[in-house]
Amino acid sequence: MLHAANYKLLIADTPEKWERGLMYVKSKEDIGGLDGMIFTFTDSQLRTFWNKNTLSHLTLYWIQNKEVVGISDLPSITETGTITTVSSPSPANAVIELIK
Repeated sequence: MLHAANYKLLIADTPEKWERGLMYVKSKEDIGGLDGMIFTFTDSQLRTFWNKNTLSHLTLYWIQNKEVVGISDLPSITETGTITTVSSPSPANAVIELIK
């Protein structure tokens, strides 16, 4: 649970799914009403995400061993007009992206 709430998420557990993420998703309706996506990794390292082709504003939760180690906002490419990156504050083995 994040902030005492339950979320329904797509799972990104392969390199192909990690690469695509939530690109081209404008709203929750585009993914069947789900709240976002969880990225799971077999290793723990600093992570960087970008907003290339990301059409919705996202909140990212950086997770290490089931504990949130940081939170970042990632604006959509349509908001910024330029590619923006956000990075985990410490190593993470999972990342949750929630559509705002």
